[in-house]
Amino acid sequence: MDNLTIITPVGIASYPHLNQPDFYKNNEHYKCKLILDASKPDVEVFRSKLEGFLRKAQDEALAEAEEYLSAQNADAKSPKAKEAYENALAVRDQIRDNFKTPLTEEWGDDDTLTGNLVLNTKSQASFKKKDGEVVSLAPKFYDATPKIMVNKPTLSGGEKIALEIILVKYHASVASIGGGVAARIRSVQVIDLSSGGSMGSTGFGAVAGGFDSEGYVAPETPEVDQHASDEPSSSVY
Repeated sequence: MDNLTIITPVGIASYPHLNQPDFYKNNEHYKCKLILDASKPDVEVFRSKLEGFLRKAQDEALAEAEEYLSAQNADAKSPKAKEAYENALAVRDQIRDNFKTPLTEEWGDDDTLTGNLVLNTKSQASFKKKDGEVVSLAPKFYDATPKIMVNKPTLSGGEKIALEIILVKYHASVASIGGGVAARIRSVQVIDLSSGGSMGSTGFGAVAGGFDSEGYVAPETPEVDQHASDEPSSSVY
């Protein structure tokens, strides 16, 4: 199935690594958790679109897993063939029962639901072409008008932002990874800086009263600890 590019509603950034990639176990990723108010109509629409994509992706992945499983020998005697069948069975069960989604409900410290949703987004920081050239996948930044920003503000937790994301189905042959949908970051729209260009190709709309980068001068960029990480990175994103 084709990937789906979609604009998120405005939410609150949590643990954002959008200016500089997060470095963990020799992998670099841009990532951000976006906190969304589930009671808002635009969040409800966004959730419906994402869950529709998720259902189609799961159906497709499950069909692929069933086809692979049917090619294995359920009555195999050799250890290798038996292991292949058991692995295929475990992958099928994981996809059927625990297909992974980037959008989850938020639980508070008191072990009750907060009424918010958490969108987990992550994308590779770069890729290497066949000729050895390294291509950056750093997200583009837009202000609320929306103009593309050359001088990017340093984003921290609590900022109001929207994200342009690409929903991608993934499916691995080991049950520990299994299958699911990942949300990759393409660009960022800064709506409000809680901590204090020309138009590009973007699906973002203008947000009245939001952050306008006209005259914005980026402060000196502080040093970033490239070994810091709020959570392990996954090899499938």
